[in-house]
Amino acid sequence: MTISIGVQGASGGLGASSLVAALGLRAAQSGRSVVCVDHRSAGGGLDVVLGAEQVAGLRWPDLHRARGALDGTELLPALPVVRGVGVVACDRRQPHEVPPDAMEALRRGLDGCVDVVVHDLPPTVASGWPAAVLGHDLLAVVAGGAASQVAAAAAVSVLLRQVTAVGAGVVARTEGMDAAACIADLLHLPMLGVLRSDRGVQACLDRGVVPGSVRGPLRDLADEVLLAAVLEERAA
Repeated sequence: MTISIGVQGASGGLGASSLVAALGLRAAQSGRSVVCVDHRSAGGGLDVVLGAEQVAGLRWPDLHRARGALDGTELLPALPVVRGVGVVACDRRQPHEVPPDAMEALRRGLDGCVDVVVHDLPPTVASGWPAAVLGHDLLAVVAGGAASQVAAAAAVSVLLRQVTAVGAGVVARTEGMDAAACIADLLHLPMLGVLRSDRGVQACLDRGVVPGSVRGPLRDLADEVLLAAVLEERAA
């Protein structure tokens, strides 16, 4: 059974992609097969966060015509891999929206072929998006503590309730548990964890190393979210 985790930054600059990378790394280090999927059509790219931008392999432009279900046994060896983490990323030379049919074909191909799939989701979702985006065992909404960031997260949480029945939880980008609890209460979402400032993350990114490679708040949070996802899948 494949465990699917969605991570959605309610606003930019909160470290959602770093959390996706750390989740992938910690899942791989626990002995699980894992693929991280980038659903953002423009931006730096999840492969850059993982330090895989120079690693050869298939990216979304190679898969965007896929329909039905991809063959997972053929797909997995063809993806860029770093430290046991496979990645499906955008291509900065060909930035365009990924068709929902291609997302769904990828989801079906990975389902049952890997232990964990972590999705780096865009800030907003729509009801027409497939289960590849809307259907997860656990969906983590990363919310900042500033007033505008909480407002953005509130809008995201309302939209999620309208388009999916998947249970969501909040990861609060703040320094203290009291502030994090307030954010969770305002959003009416359960608390998954706190994403505190972590100087080690920027050091990893500067060196092209996967975030979460060194001990710190990000790695601790990734372990907490992975445990929550495993428990959620077992309870399903």
